[in-house]
Amino acid sequence: MKILEVMTQKVIAVKRSTSLFELIESFRSFHSFPLVPVTEENNNLVGTISFRNIMETFRSTSQKILITIPFVDKEELDLFDLEITPEMGTLCIVDDLMQTNFVSIKQDADIEEAHRLMQLHRQEQIPVVDEEGKLVGMIGMFDILLALFREKGVIK
Repeated sequence: MKILEVMTQKVIAVKRSTSLFELIESFRSFHSFPLVPVTEENNNLVGTISFRNIMETFRSTSQKILITIPFVDKEELDLFDLEITPEMGTLCIVDDLMQTNFVSIKQDADIEEAHRLMQLHRQEQIPVVDEEGKLVGMIGMFDILLALFREKGVIK
């Protein structure tokens, strides 16, 4: 089964210039912060942003230094230890926070390939692009599960 058949086509993407405040407001009604595609004006996918990216950006300086030292156990991020000021809501933009080394998949690939990529990169969802690198959707583990349930006759 092809990704194009099961992917979510209605995707909320943001631009590099989107402020942190606008980003958070866009996803306030979600139960969790999704993996958000970052696109240019022509809808080319240029990055992704996740909750982890935001957390890493506001990690305290001492925690950032420890990450660079080999053989030091990496501490889990403490949400309550982030260095945040009110001005950051408008001064920080997606371009400051986004991941430019990201995983995406072509829309004509098989769902098995998407599943392997998600497992390999420990992601629940990945952006789907066309041959020109334009964002056309997202595929997640739940999309794949639904496709398998339909195929097996569990749901219609």
